[in-house]
Amino acid sequence: PEQGADANCVTWYNASQVDGYTLAFSIYPKGPVTKGEGCVAVDCSGLDLEQCPGSESLGGLYAGVDLRVYNPKNPGQIIGCMAPCKKMNYPHPWGFGVSETEEPAVHMCCPTDPALLEAGTCTYDNGCATTEACNDVSDPASVVHTEYVKRLGQMCPNVYSFAYDDADGLHTCSAQTQFEVVFCP
Repeated sequence: PEQGADANCVTWYNASQVDGYTLAFSIYPKGPVTKGEGCVAVDCSGLDLEQCPGSESLGGLYAGVDLRVYNPKNPGQIIGCMAPCKKMNYPHPWGFGVSETEEPAVHMCCPTDPALLEAGTCTYDNGCATTEACNDVSDPASVVHTEYVKRLGQMCPNVYSFAYDDADGLHTCSAQTQFEVVFCP
């Protein structure tokens, strides 16, 4: 905003690794008013493709799944890491092509149907999930228990690692805040 704009306005920002990751990066809030509980730097300089789970349990028949993406021209080279949801719903040859509204992908993807949510009938059984369901640590099938989410939380805190990971991924800064984004820090 222009000089003298309302300082009570906020800028919402996030960094998402919901689909996976390739490069290390960092985001640094800069400006006159960057201090505040929600205005935090995102330091993902520790992202490491070698830490991508090579044997992830995604539920049902999908145990021991390799989330690493290999270079087709050099099969020994890891070029990316797919998130559990993306591995479930991306088409072959990279994923399994399972709809995010089908078991067990619904637990990895946490899709929300606005009509079902508004009607109060959003459940895993009908291919819908809520914020509470996706963050339910008591549900052993929940995405929060995956190695991907655990490792990402260590290597790259303050980002979305799955849908509805608002507690870690959503940030607010003053409207005057600018951001410095650094790739491969």
